[in-house]
Amino acid sequence: MANLNPFLDKNQVLRVGGRLINAKIGFDRKHPIIIAKGHLANLIINEAHRETLHGGHRLMENVIKRRYWIFGLKNLIKKCIRECVRCTRYKALKQKQLMGDLPEYRVNVSAPFAHCGVDYAGPLLIKCSKGRGQKTFKGYVAVFVCMATKALHLELVSDMTSDSFLAALKRLFARRGKCSHIYSDNGTNFVGASKKLDKDLQQAIKSNVSAVCALEAEGIKWHFIPPASPHFGGLWESAVKSIKHHLKRVVGENKLTYEELSTLLTQIEGILNSRPLCANVDDNDILTPGHFLIGHAIIDYPEAVDDMNISSLNRWKIIQAMKKHFWKRWKEEYLTNLQQRYKWKGVQANVKEGQVVIVKNEETYPGRWPLGKIIDVHPGKDNLNRDILTGVLIGLLVDGKNQPQRQQQQRNRRPAGNYQRHQESVRRREENRRRREENLRRQDENRRRQEENSRRQEENRRRLEENRRREKENKEKNISKCDAASKNKT
Repeated sequence: MANLNPFLDKNQVLRVGGRLINAKIGFDRKHPIIIAKGHLANLIINEAHRETLHGGHRLMENVIKRRYWIFGLKNLIKKCIRECVRCTRYKALKQKQLMGDLPEYRVNVSAPFAHCGVDYAGPLLIKCSKGRGQKTFKGYVAVFVCMATKALHLELVSDMTSDSFLAALKRLFARRGKCSHIYSDNGTNFVGASKKLDKDLQQAIKSNVSAVCALEAEGIKWHFIPPASPHFGGLWESAVKSIKHHLKRVVGENKLTYEELSTLLTQIEGILNSRPLCANVDDNDILTPGHFLIGHAIIDYPEAVDDMNISSLNRWKIIQAMKKHFWKRWKEEYLTNLQQRYKWKGVQANVKEGQVVIVKNEETYPGRWPLGKIIDVHPGKDNLNRDILTGVLIGLLVDGKNQPQRQQQQRNRRPAGNYQRHQESVRRREENRRRREENLRRQDENRRRQEENSRRQEENRRRLEENRRREKENKEKNISKCDAASKNKT
């Protein structure tokens, strides 16, 4: 207080004496009012925060010091910004936990595509046929990635329905062998395909009781990652990124036919399956996913084959030794590169049930992110929570005020949660598309019926004219016969 040289003005208000008496500025700026910490200081700071449109520390401090001198101003400003709901929303950081350990199917030996991840890339515009002025339709790329060897298998599909995906899955089984475990996100086509596979399996078991054991042994186990967590499927997300890298640079703005695009995807598949799994400058034969599929990198030139008399048994032993050699190199060279954590390196405090959090929504800005309450947590083997279940607790905040009625109306219109809203929107789009197709089919049917009625009317009119012509001819013949008979009588 002594450093400010305070004095009382004519209204008995305590002001700063200071050293700016000769400055050509206003009286309030020369001698700001001295205010101690308390409720009045908090009101002034909150008003300055609103006037500066949720400004930062320096801006608020500059605005307040033009009229007031508040003790401990910096700490009070930080407290105001920290307690501001809107500022907290826009500065909110995502909860980050220590990167988890790799699952067993990523670090243990298994047949290629026995554990398979699935995702979609696209859409791509495909021409119906060659030539100018041809119509285009949307196509997608079904991406299958081996979880152990990173080998890729690409299939071009015409839509994202479950039937198209099952057809692509059958082509994968025919070429790469049957998968025992499939991993994917919560896309509606994947969920539908999983349910359909289970339904087909149950139907097959009911129809052939003697093959129950064999069919159960061949059943596919489908695993879905948690909703709104693409980092759980980083392997297939990285594969999609690599595919788009080549597609954008080769195709560009051009539109290819189905055969051309299918050929290009097959070439991209061969190139990506020839990428080195690990960099080893001391070895000319770098290990690639192609080694586990055909015994060497797919884009390598064919080597000369020596005509040696090797028996079938010895040749089989040589092939088995090559496979063991590849898997040995996979353990020694590839697995050691998976030790490091390149992000999420620190352990954070676990979120708990009942804790209120901000639910991030990519479709809206932070000011409209809803508040949620953690309903359930699923800790991993290291007792760290990386998968949680939240429910919307408080509605949207507009200008810092709750709007419970508005939020309740929105909850009545659509279910809470990003995944449920996505499912509902996809279902509605699919229903609208089905209705449009049904309307088009009915219109075609009505048009066909109208054409058929017009054709029948034309046919009836033609027959009527033919009958009239014949009646006229018959009358003329009868008249001529009567004239001839009258002449004979005369």
